[in-house]
Amino acid sequence: MEREWILGEYQWIAFEHRGETVWPRLCSQSGAIDLYLQKKDAFYQNQSHWLETPVIHMLPHWNFPERVGETVSVWVYTNCEEAELFLNGKSLGKHVMALGEDEEMRADFSVKYESGELTAKGYDANGEIIAEESI
Repeated sequence: MEREWILGEYQWIAFEHRGETVWPRLCSQSGAIDLYLQKKDAFYQNQSHWLETPVIHMLPHWNFPERVGETVSVWVYTNCEEAELFLNGKSLGKHVMALGEDEEMRADFSVKYESGELTAKGYDANGEIIAEESI
């Protein structure tokens, strides 16, 4: 985003594939889509950069029973104006995205882990929810 002379990016076919790896690994692990055609986090990161339709996706998964009380870094990929994160219905804050010339397509949150539902909501310039994901 910092270099106006760069038009896009190249990602090796977007799919993982068998080969070009070191034993004991069987696949490349470099694609945005895995061997089972499941979308990986990079898939959504790409969408947040290149789609005009609203995108919101958070990572990592939210299943860490051994980490209760520990701080977990949560990333939210979005092309919305604002991203808000909720844990079990309680807002953990809003992040105003720096969309424009120096586009920022990721909001970072530090979250004290507790089991339950993590939800990200994306808002447009009018404050309307236009994208939502829960895990």
